Amino acid sequence: MKKVNLQLHTTLCRGLKAALIATALFVGCGVATAQAPSDSTSAAAQPQLSAEDMFNKGYAFMENKEYEQAAEWYRRAAEQGHDGAQNNLGVCYANGWGVKQSYATAVEWFIKAAEQGNDNAQCSLGYYYHVGRGVEQSDKQSYYWYRQAAEQGNADAQYRVGICFYEGRGVDAHLATAVEWYRKAAEQGLPEAQYNLGVCYSKGIGGTQSDTLAVEWLTKAAEQGFAYAQYHLGTFYYEGRGVTKSYSTAVSWYRKAAEQGHSQAQADLGVCYYTGRGVTKSYTKAVEWLTKAANQGDAIAQYYLGQCYQYGRGVRKNNQEAYEWYCISAAQGYYPAQEAVENIDMEMARTRRCRH
Repeated sequence: MKKVNLQLHTTLCRGLKAALIATALFVGCGVATAQAPSDSTSAAAQPQLSAEDMFNKGYAFMENKEYEQAAEWYRRAAEQGHDGAQNNLGVCYANGWGVKQSYATAVEWFIKAAEQGNDNAQCSLGYYYHVGRGVEQSDKQSYYWYRQAAEQGNADAQYRVGICFYEGRGVDAHLATAVEWYRKAAEQGLPEAQYNLGVCYSKGIGGTQSDTLAVEWLTKAAEQGFAYAQYHLGTFYYEGRGVTKSYSTAVSWYRKAAEQGHSQAQADLGVCYYTGRGVTKSYTKAVEWLTKAANQGDAIAQYYLGQCYQYGRGVRKNNQEAYEWYCISAAQGYYPAQEAVENIDMEMARTRRCRH
C-alpha cells in the first residue's frame, strides 16, 4: 500500500465552466415564482412589466429549458439594468443557450452585473480572467473579482481566493491567509474547501498540524461525495492517523472514491483485494480495480497488475503482459517495477546465454 501524499485541490473538481455557471445561474433565483408566459406569447407582445417580472419569466423558461424565450426575457430585464438578468444572460452566452455562443459577449454581461455588485457575476469574471476566456488572461483581475465576490460571502469565491493566496496567483502568497479563506468557504459547506482545509491541517500548512482536525474536515467533504476527500480519508483510516486504524473502513472510503473514477482509490482498493486487508482476498476483483487504475496511469496499479499477470493471480499467466506493465510502471519511476524489469531482463539474458 502506498503512503498517502495529500495534495491541495486547486482546480474546480465539479468542472471548471459547468460548475461555476451552474452556481451563477441558480444561486439567488429562488424568488422566481411568477408563471411563465405561454409559448405563443412573445416578450414583445407583453404589457409593460418591471425588470424583476421579466427576470422571473426568464427564469421560469430557463427551468423548462426553453432557452430562446429565457434569453429573450433576460435581455429585456438586463437592458433595464437588472443585475441578476445580466448575469444570467451572460450564462446563456457562455453556454449557447438560446443565443449564439460567445464568451466575449458573456463577459460583457458579467461585467455589467459585477459592477452592480452581483457576486455570482463577480465570481464568474474571476474564472474567465483566470483562464483567459473571452478576455485577456490576468491573474490580478482574476483575484480582484474573486475577492469582490468573496467579501460578499460567496463560498465558491472564498475558496478560490484561498487558492490565490496559496499559489501566489494575482496576490502575494500567504499560507495562513489561504487557510482563513478555505475555512470561510468550508464553514458554508463547500466540499472543495473542506477538503483543502483538511489537507492543510494534515500537513500543518498555514498553522496548526492536527490529524484529528484533518479527519474532521475530510469527513465533511467525503460525506458530500467528494472523491478526493473520500480517498484521503480512506488513507487516514488505513494508517490510523487521527482515527483508530480500520482497514475495513479504509476500503469502504476507497470504494466510494473508486466508483467515481479516482485512480489512486481504484489502485488502493485493488491492492486491498490483492492482500486481503479490510476485505476478503480476491485476485479477480484485484485485477478488476487494478486494471481501471492502471489504464489511468497509476504506476502502483501497473506494477501490481504486472504481478498478477506474472504469477497468474486473477488472470491467465502471461509473462509478456506482465513485463509490459512492469515497463510502463518503471518508466514512471516506480522502484519495485524497475527492479522487476531488471530481474526479468537478467533472466532473459541468462536464458539466451544458455541456448548458445
